[in-house]
Amino acid sequence: MSTAEIDRTAELGSTGRTTVIDVDGITCGHCVKQVTEELMALPNVTRVSIDLHSGEISPVTVFSDAVLDEEALRSALGEAGYDVTAVHSAA
Repeated sequence: MSTAEIDRTAELGSTGRTTVIDVDGITCGHCVKQVTEELMALPNVTRVSIDLHSGEISPVTVFSDAVLDEEALRSALGEAGYDVTAVHSAA
């Protein structure tokens, strides 16, 4: 199990919202990098943290300045070859 995190809060301001995405198919460091890059490319995303559970569902925490569109999250990860099993939003 490992955790990877990229933080752009200094560039974009404070982070106000958190979304946790349960993702299947993240198996290695390269996958973590790919998922992180896909999510950081979405509007309003300021930070991504991935708790890698190889061979299991990995929780991906996305911090943002605004509410994120669940369909955009699912689409970005689906196009990259990953399966989103659940999306949990919190303020």
